[in-house]
Amino acid sequence: MRFLSDAWFDAMAEALADLDVPTDLEVAISQVVTDAPGGPQCWTLRCAAGRCHLERGESAAEAATTTLHSDTATALAIATGELPAGRAILHGHLRITGDPLSLVAATPLLDAIRPALATVGSRLDR
Repeated sequence: MRFLSDAWFDAMAEALADLDVPTDLEVAISQVVTDAPGGPQCWTLRCAAGRCHLERGESAAEAATTTLHSDTATALAIATGELPAGRAILHGHLRITGDPLSLVAATPLLDAIRPALATVGSRLDR
């Protein structure tokens, strides 16, 4: 499976749908990969009432409280667990717009989705 392909988005959506997340957490975090083949790729992770889903496209990102911007190499390294997002931020490879404090509030969610990301990331073509 190729990173950012329809199959990758489908696998991510399926993995996220199966997660149990805190029911009191409501968050919308978007990610934009600026140099993706065919133009920028954008998706939004929305979680509410203990469930998460993934939405593709810029229109889904409009309601996000926080957006993460990176190049493909950084996004892939984060998606496969090779690079912690915090380190990418510190080194300037991942830029945040919007409300960065919402990421702090979403820490339980981010911890919960890390294994799902790693599972899908392990299936990527290298």
